[in-house]
Amino acid sequence: DVSDQRAMELALRTAASCDDLTGLPNRRALLAQAQDAIDLARVSDGVVGMVFIDLDRFSTINHSLGHGVGDGVLMEIAHRLESAVPAPYTFARVGGDSFALLIDGTSARLEAHTVTSAMVASLEQPFIVHGEEIRVRLSVGISVCPDDARRGDDLLAHAEAALVTSKRHGGGRVLFFRSEER
Repeated sequence: DVSDQRAMELALRTAASCDDLTGLPNRRALLAQAQDAIDLARVSDGVVGMVFIDLDRFSTINHSLGHGVGDGVLMEIAHRLESAVPAPYTFARVGGDSFALLIDGTSARLEAHTVTSAMVASLEQPFIVHGEEIRVRLSVGISVCPDDARRGDDLLAHAEAALVTSKRHGGGRVLFFRSEER
């Protein structure tokens, strides 16, 4: 039956491009979209921004409350963050407690800062787990094409480098990539 085969092909494509836990696009899907946005920006003199987001000290939740609780909190975090992202930007889970946001448009730097502020605000309300309040803080790194990179994987890597610098300075910060971080 052809319809069964098509359904299976669709399920495989979805599995290859979506995160199992959150249902968000995964790193592979994000990088493909980033490269498409960069290619389009190249011909239209556009700008593409990449925001790399990591949860500060999230491993403490997993270690103290268990991975099941951690997964539940992570799904709620993903939902809150995604709700703060305006369409048509792409929000993805790129690793354990790491997310990324692809922004394309003429004001990617300003938009990255605005959306990041909304994401931080979305986590101001604590999570209640087993009667305890859990507060989550973000560290964020941002890179912009064409200034910082000309390929999707480099754009993500440079945003992650800015994030690492943010964490090195105590976390809870939003930093733009600087070439000396390479």
